[in-house]
Amino acid sequence: MQFKSPNTKNFRKLKEISRTKRCQICHHRLRNTGVFVWSKARQDAHSIKCVNCLTVYSTDFGILDLGIPSSVGYA
Repeated sequence: MQFKSPNTKNFRKLKEISRTKRCQICHHRLRNTGVFVWSKARQDAHSIKCVNCLTVYSTDFGILDLGIPSSVGYA
């Protein structure tokens, strides 16, 4: 589903996280590997997901769901 740049508080927070942060598990830049998770019911983005390791981050950059680490011993 494509959407035209919503201007909600959560989306702006997640957009800033995707521009400036790296994934805490795989250390890839979220600018390159981050995907916004869209809530159809709320019509808002509620988290960002790293497609490299599948870790999900909240709007305050806390880990909601731990992904698959690429190195043995991280999980």
